[in-house]
Amino acid sequence: MVKKEKSKKRKRSYSPFFSAWQFRIAAAVVVVQSVISSVAAVPSLAETTPLLTNIWPGISFLNTIRLGNSVLANSELLALADQQYIAPNGREHNSNLGALTGILFRAPPDGDLDFSSRAGATSHHPTPSENSAVLIASRALGLIRQRRTDPPPEPVPPPSAIRVICTNHRECPRCRGTLQIRRRAKAVWLLLPGAVEAAAVALHVCNGCGARIRPDLVEFKAGGEQVWEYDGAAEFLKVGKRMWASRAFCQSFITFLELGHVATSSFARIYAELYAPEPDWKLGSDHVWKSFVLHCAIGLATEADLPLRSLSSSTTEDIVRIALPRYLSSKRVPGALEHSCPECAHFARTWKEGKMPGDGDAAKLPTGKDAELVEHTTKDMDTVITMAVCDGINAGHVTCPVPGCRNEPENYRDRRFCVEHVGNYQLCGVHPCGAAVVETAAGEAYIGACADPAHQALWYAHVKYKGRENVLGHRRMIRQKKAALGRQGVALQEPWWNEEREPEVEGGVGDPANHGGEEQADGAVGRVPNQPKPKTMWRYGKIHCLEILVWACGFVISWDKFYTGEGEHEVLDFLQTTFNDPATCPSYLAFDRACRLMLSINAHDELEYLLEWFKLIVDAWHWAGHSATDILCQLHCNPAPLDGSAPNLVVPLIDPVELEEALASPNPEDTVRGVARRFRRMFNTEASEHLNSWVTGFGGMLARMKA
Repeated sequence: MVKKEKSKKRKRSYSPFFSAWQFRIAAAVVVVQSVISSVAAVPSLAETTPLLTNIWPGISFLNTIRLGNSVLANSELLALADQQYIAPNGREHNSNLGALTGILFRAPPDGDLDFSSRAGATSHHPTPSENSAVLIASRALGLIRQRRTDPPPEPVPPPSAIRVICTNHRECPRCRGTLQIRRRAKAVWLLLPGAVEAAAVALHVCNGCGARIRPDLVEFKAGGEQVWEYDGAAEFLKVGKRMWASRAFCQSFITFLELGHVATSSFARIYAELYAPEPDWKLGSDHVWKSFVLHCAIGLATEADLPLRSLSSSTTEDIVRIALPRYLSSKRVPGALEHSCPECAHFARTWKEGKMPGDGDAAKLPTGKDAELVEHTTKDMDTVITMAVCDGINAGHVTCPVPGCRNEPENYRDRRFCVEHVGNYQLCGVHPCGAAVVETAAGEAYIGACADPAHQALWYAHVKYKGRENVLGHRRMIRQKKAALGRQGVALQEPWWNEEREPEVEGGVGDPANHGGEEQADGAVGRVPNQPKPKTMWRYGKIHCLEILVWACGFVISWDKFYTGEGEHEVLDFLQTTFNDPATCPSYLAFDRACRLMLSINAHDELEYLLEWFKLIVDAWHWAGHSATDILCQLHCNPAPLDGSAPNLVVPLIDPVELEEALASPNPEDTVRGVARRFRRMFNTEASEHLNSWVTGFGGMLARMKA
């Protein structure tokens, strides 16, 4: 009876579950260590730690991990050290091992790895104890043999670390409550700038207010609805059901977009080709687009110190519609009017003698550096001269084809009219006919024109032109498909498409010549001589241009969309919207039709204040096309007058080298007069053209964007 009581007490004092698993784990560790020691002859952790401690007293756990990772990352160099060790007369501390040790222990302070803080590490050559530390770590990882007679070491794969993505908050950002993990982590793909990693996402819930905290946002209830508030300090963003992207990935796409005009689909295809973790892994353009939108919207919200909120399960389009009017309500770039740099602003210059000196006065010029910068001018340190450049570019999104309508179409594939004009599908496409289209029987091709033969001729010309566009698009897709199959090693037998075949007209409507038309551009058939081109509504409409105003250095001030044309009235309205204070206006404004703009201002008394705020000039490129007999243009809009009337636009210079040579000649007075005078523009009047050449690369993307 006494023995049974003791056994019962022993069972109560120890947990059966804990004791059972404790012994199982201990037994498994013993078995694994014995197998490793017997097969690979690799020392255990218990054997390696004292050896490192004796060589490197006070070694930290972090430096131990760094040392192990560095050794694993240089397995090829250690394989050479192993071969050098087993060679005749080979040594353990050989040159290959010493090279790796020198890199690890002599890294610069700002390097990724720095073991140089160890006491006594002053020489550029590794010490024997440092070589021994690397040798011990290499043998512990099985990269160098313990003895020359041991079998060669097998390659050790680097350890794979599982990244768990979680929120940056240590407590609830709304009520300071404790965060508790909501459920088990969810496996996702993490997009990084140069790799795709398998990761897990941890979702938390606040014990106080019940808010759900994701790594990129906080979800809470407000006004009876679930609301998302994005975290401005989030490092990772959710861009798909099981796809997350780092902010560095978003920035890499922006770099591709700015430097190479790479669209989302092209970037997704390139990224998947380079970093796909699995053969069938794909990255969609919608993932890249959502990462771009979220990254920019969160950045704008953080800069404006306003939270970015949306309803739960909001789409990318919802985020755009929320962010644009809130953070970019004005088409003026924030802080652009206060911008100033040496390329777009300089101190005012005036002639010392009230006029530009003649060629015979070149001998009076100062020598040295001053002669290269100034000629008989003085600076007014209280006055700053600035210049802005305005120009338009033919790029932008599509619109409803009804003249005067600025609404966006129903979709961008096959529904060109907006919701307000959906009834126009049954009307003649020639504006302003308004008659009903010709009724066709079942199986016959649709005709988008009325019974008027001239209108039908325009329709058939449009169909042929559209058919050519579709065929070229199909050919491009076929070439891309062939290239993709070729990269996969698939042989193509008897291609079903003959790229040399003459394309047929879509819909079987036949040759436009059979209907009274000729092979001309869309809208050119059926025209009456000396009459304007008829307007048709069979294609999507498009805005006329994007008007961009920049400083002479290229810094963008503001922009706007011109739907009908780049007329003087539209430009004046654009300038009045941008500039509302003479203190922020430029001293000069370069525009390709500055003389016409000046005439329009003179015709409206209420706009004459603009001529007091800034002076209008023509940019240098378009100046060559302006009439030499236009007195107003030649007198007031010249971008580079060479008579000295505008020292703030162009300054005459003398080459200091030529001047020194002339002054050292036997007859300096005669020689100096022959020195060539050069003129330098103080501003770049083509800054807007340079920006337009960069924006042109986005023409295809802008044409497919929504209004």
